[in-house]
Amino acid sequence: MKISIITCTYNRLEKLKININSVINQNYNNYEHFIIDDGSSDNTENYIKNLDHDNIFYIKLKSNSGQPTAMFNSKIFKRVSGDLIFTLDSDDYLFSNSITQIVNDFKKYQKYNPWTIAYAFSYKKEKDIKLSEINYIKQKSKDILQDNHPLNSSGKGFVDHFFVQTKDYYKFFNKYFDSPSKWYSSRIELAIKKDFNEIYTNNYLGFMSLGNDTVSKGANLEKYAKITLDTRKFYYDNFKEHMGKNYLKYTIYSLLLNILVNKEKKLYFKYYLNEAVKKKLIEKKQILILYILSFLPSNFLLRIKKLIKQKRNKR
Repeated sequence: MKISIITCTYNRLEKLKININSVINQNYNNYEHFIIDDGSSDNTENYIKNLDHDNIFYIKLKSNSGQPTAMFNSKIFKRVSGDLIFTLDSDDYLFSNSITQIVNDFKKYQKYNPWTIAYAFSYKKEKDIKLSEINYIKQKSKDILQDNHPLNSSGKGFVDHFFVQTKDYYKFFNKYFDSPSKWYSSRIELAIKKDFNEIYTNNYLGFMSLGNDTVSKGANLEKYAKITLDTRKFYYDNFKEHMGKNYLKYTIYSLLLNILVNKEKKLYFKYYLNEAVKKKLIEKKQILILYILSFLPSNFLLRIKKLIKQKRNKR
């Protein structure tokens, strides 16, 4: 099996070196690693070119626009040629023998024909991970918004996983990923409309960074705010009938909060607040909080959101 790895980076050379080395040092050589440089001004370009590695391919974009736009503008999913494809953020890295584990798992479950195997990401180093038992759970993709789905175990939005997908998955993904704003929602649209097989496991394959330069910590929040709003709105408008009760409540409340940190709030806020009240999706205290917040400037609320994110200890 050929593996395609996609890494989007911006001024993260030292972290990128660890990322690239974690791939080069795997005991598996049938791979291609695409580095999408989203307008870096550090020495990233020279470093990649001096590596002169047959498996590494460098794509330079003119200006920084954030991962969704970089993925879309690079047309990366039309360039990759692997049987299995995954993205590896530039501040994350693979554990030893991870690619071999991926290939073995897809071979093991070949009869089930999974389009996705989702692994766990760790905030700990590989030597510090201790698992009493490794589980592999079969899932139907159409259930992705249900409360009992592995992605929704926190009850506060999707839990991060390390997604490895087949080339069949990406044949259809490109159909839905028709603009940068669809970077997140296209995955949900594909999962529900195509209804394919997936597997989720607690087996750890890599380290996930939570540095101050990550979106999870509020970096580039201005660039991602509109995409986040568009995503929540798309989820609710198109797939609310596929949501579990708790996930539906989470979605509408998150949607309302995201409207308030965007200038479009006057267009959407009243309508979705009425929806939430009518369907009893939010509590009285939440209504009061939203009402008070609606009088505050969007830019101020965006700064508050950024401060809250900076105190997060997990994604």
